Order: sequence, then structure tokens, then C-alpha cells
Amino acid sequence: MLKKINDFSIVGIISNLKDYKLAWYINNRTSLNLYKSVNLYLPDFFSLYFSKNYSNKIALIENKNIYGVLFKDLKKFNYLIKINDIDFFENQIKEQITNFNGIIVSTYIDLSKITKKTIRIISEI
Repeated sequence: MLKKINDFSIVGIISNLKDYKLAWYINNRTSLNLYKSVNLYLPDFFSLYFSKNYSNKIALIENKNIYGVLFKDLKKFNYLIKINDIDFFENQIKEQITNFNGIIVSTYIDLSKITKKTIRIISEI
């Protein structure tokens, strides 16, 4: 079954933390319990984390590392959070991850401003 393009939201994150450290901080501040995973749509050298406690609601995607940028139209963000349940994110997670020193900037991304290719790849994650 194909997903509708607009059935998720994306939060862009600017952070100097390594992927595992950011996931650790998020896990310590929330009930997400992120774990490192793999995905056929991403190169091996970009990290992907899913929530054990809330499967299919949240994914943390590394967008920038020493190997380059995964999504060039989102190049200013080091990480992306794909959110499949915006109410859950707003009520349970947002405040805890945006109010600590490890994250410099976090902002919702207007999906109409990024390429269809990027949206298609993120939608498959």
C-alpha cells in the first residue's frame, strides 16, 4: 500500500553531537527508546534510529556526516526526525528534545519546499 505524501512531518535538527550521542540524549529525556537500525533506502554510512516503544511513530535520520549530505535540499540540518503521529510528538516529545543544549536548532520543515525525491525516500523509512 502506498503512503500519502503528507501523512508525516519532518523536524530538522542542527546539532554538533554524533548520532549515537544524540540518540542517547533523546532516550534519556523521553520514553522513545531509540535503537539503531538499517533501511534499504539509505546508504549504510548514514545512521537511522527507530523507537522501540512507539514503533512507526518516530525515526531519527542522520542527514550530514563526514561522508557528506544525504538530502542536499535539507543540507543545513544534521538530523531529521520523521514523525508519523504529530499529536504524539507535540504532546509527548517536542519539549523534551528541544530544551537541551545538545540541540542548537529544531524546526518543522515545510514539505512543499523540498524535492519530491526527498519526500519519497523519507516516506519509505
